[in-house]
Amino acid sequence: MRAMALVVLTLLLPSEGATARAGFADEPPRASYHIDNLPTELRRLVQSRAVACGNQPSAQHLFTVSIEGDGREFVSFHYDKLTCTNRSAVCRSGGCLHEVFVRSGNGWSPVFQTYADETTLSNDGDRICLDVRKGWTTEVYSWARNRFSPVIDCRRR
Repeated sequence: MRAMALVVLTLLLPSEGATARAGFADEPPRASYHIDNLPTELRRLVQSRAVACGNQPSAQHLFTVSIEGDGREFVSFHYDKLTCTNRSAVCRSGGCLHEVFVRSGNGWSPVFQTYADETTLSNDGDRICLDVRKGWTTEVYSWARNRFSPVIDCRRR
């Protein structure tokens, strides 16, 4: 009898993995809140690009990525994840627009812009690194003196 009760409970109670998957699956793949929750000046910039796309502003998860380091806050935009009917407004043959901003004073300043397949900001505990993938090559940059400069390797040794 106890074995039967255990089997019934096992069937009725969802596993933790199933619950997590169901929660993620319930989120819309593209949503306006990925843009609406940005600081005002950054939200206006993204909304203006969305107007050029010819649709209401919305984006996928990871459209924006934030990172802190060197006593600063950075945010990157990945326009390949922006809902865009007119893709040529944000993408070219060499990839889509990627931008990085740094908080300065009371606002945000642009510090990097490129068309690429992907950009990745990271903080190795020593410095802020930016990897830019364009096709088969990756360009590497390091944050120093208030800008990203090309380097061979950005990782701490």
